[in-house]
Amino acid sequence: MWQTCYFLTKALFYTKIRYTIMKNQLYITFIGFMLFTIIQCSKTPPIKNPTDISCDSTNTVLIPEDMKARFYFKQGTYWIYKNIDNGEIDSMWVWKGDNIISNVNSKWYTKGLNKCYESFSCFIQNTNYNVNKYYSTIGISIHPQDELNRKDELFEITETSPINNFRGDFRIAIRGIKYETQTDAEILFEDSIITNSKILYKNILNLKYPLTNTNDIYSNMYYAKNIGLVKFVRSNDNSTWELIRYKINQ
Repeated sequence: MWQTCYFLTKALFYTKIRYTIMKNQLYITFIGFMLFTIIQCSKTPPIKNPTDISCDSTNTVLIPEDMKARFYFKQGTYWIYKNIDNGEIDSMWVWKGDNIISNVNSKWYTKGLNKCYESFSCFIQNTNYNVNKYYSTIGISIHPQDELNRKDELFEITETSPINNFRGDFRIAIRGIKYETQTDAEILFEDSIITNSKILYKNILNLKYPLTNTNDIYSNMYYAKNIGLVKFVRSNDNSTWELIRYKINQ
């Protein structure tokens, strides 16, 4: 009788041990699965390299045609100006012009934007102001918008020069198709102007600063479409210059 009790007790003991082991194994397996799931879920999805984004007509934001026609010019472009007060001649020419379409960076891609932007820069030299081998650089700043609505896209034109201590003077901005300014300049549009030399220039955008503005290169600027700067007033001496000859490469 005692032998039967012994074997029953022994069987129950080992059964309990096996049950405990199986329970622990299930528990460890469960914990391992939960840890694996947490680690996988916590991983940040890989950010697509912006260079992998393909630029085409459906996702590329182009510079408004009117702005590009007034401010961007390629190498080979030159302008010859005349001082209307003393007859002095001065000239400017483009020695380098870049116009590119590039992808937005990863910061914007993570916001769900698969967008590309057009940009340009235009490097100009000048006969009378050949400071540090160049006169000014006209460039465009891009401000990508979160939305995909292109009418809200903002482009800004700035001009940097040794003459203004490389400060980068704000010229004008365009949001969608509407021009705007962040300075105290007036934005005026004129059908045409006639210079002292009896030259007619059409489709004029006039940026006029207050007379108190003496830090900029110019205080008054007239831009014609597909020609560029046709008349200006220099801030340092208040001299007025008008375009008398030019060659345009856009």
